[in-house]
Amino acid sequence: MALPVLNSIGVFGFLIALKWKLRRRFWFWGILILIAALHVPLIMFIPWTTQWVPALAIGVIDSADFCLIVWILAAVGRLMEGSNANEMPHSR
Repeated sequence: MALPVLNSIGVFGFLIALKWKLRRRFWFWGILILIAALHVPLIMFIPWTTQWVPALAIGVIDSADFCLIVWILAAVGRLMEGSNANEMPHSR
C-alpha cells in the first residue's frame, strides 16, 4: 500500500511544482483537495499486489493520472479565468 500512496504524493508534488503560478487561486487548491480526496478510496479499495510490479507499468499509471489531473485543471482554469476576464477588463 505504501507504493500507491507515495506515487500519488509524488504526482501531486510534481503537479503543484509545475502549476505553482496558480497557488494564489482558490479554485486551484479546491480542485487539488477534491482530486486528492478521490484518490483515497481509489487507493484503499483496489486490491494491491505484494508482488513485484514493473516500473514501466507504474510509470504508465502515474503518467495517466498526472495527465488527467492537468487536463482537469486546464478545463477548470479556462472556466474560472474566462468568467473573471469578462468581469474586469484590463486597463493600461
